[in-house]
Amino acid sequence: MALTACGGDLSNAVFVEDAAFRAALPQLDLSLAWPGGEVIVEEPITGAELLALPPTQDGLQELSAALDLLQLTVSPALSLSPSERGEDYRVWGPYPFDEAPGSFIRLEMSRTRDRALYSVALQAAATSLGPWTEFSVGLWSEEPLDDDLIGELGWDWGAFGAATGISAEGHFTLAWSEGGEHLRLTLAEIGGLESATLNLALAEGGGALTTEARVDLDDAGALPESLTLRSAWDSAGAGRGALRVSGGDLGLISNTAEHCWAADGALLWFSDEEGWGTTSGDELACLLPPP
Repeated sequence: MALTACGGDLSNAVFVEDAAFRAALPQLDLSLAWPGGEVIVEEPITGAELLALPPTQDGLQELSAALDLLQLTVSPALSLSPSERGEDYRVWGPYPFDEAPGSFIRLEMSRTRDRALYSVALQAAATSLGPWTEFSVGLWSEEPLDDDLIGELGWDWGAFGAATGISAEGHFTLAWSEGGEHLRLTLAEIGGLESATLNLALAEGGGALTTEARVDLDDAGALPESLTLRSAWDSAGAGRGALRVSGGDLGLISNTAEHCWAADGALLWFSDEEGWGTTSGDELACLLPPP
């Protein structure tokens, strides 16, 4: 009788429901490495490199770091059994968090009765017994929350640091579409960065990145500058972008730099309105149209 019960419909239903909760967690197996490989900036820097490829690379690195951190944080819930179960909630943990040795994570999930909306809360503590501090909350929905984005998870570094003893500041939110072809990362109050929104769209091996940010570019000014970047690349890694910088300590000055690069990351053409960089190459060498 016991063996029959363990393999019966009730047991199967529990595992099916566990899987439904897990499906609301980010499970995005994406490579956000720069497709053209590492770009090496040789001295002396002309200014072109500062306005061209690095902002695109930096944007992808920020997205990749946020994605890796969230995946690392929630991955135990994808393999461990819940420590608590209810009709419309699950709890995983506490489990050790390798990124902050000696600290622990507790993951709580709940859902609406129609099972159309799931909520996620991550808590941290310096011991497995608590006290627990909530540092991350998120949602997953059957219907898109915004555009085609079905899930989002935020991270408060200040709350996380207070719970684990790590020195950290700022916060970010990562949102994703089904399959991860569209990612949106918002950052705030991290270092000299006041705020930033990065949108990445992947298709047919290539991608397009749009970034809008307010950041203190010179690290010494009193006011942050506004930065807008649009770039796109094909499956081989060749791409093109345009970066506009304005406001802040620049006052009424603004500058737009346009550029394109080859599949290996080599800069093919660069030109900017204000002459901050050295004009080089030929726009006719660009393989992609302006993004």
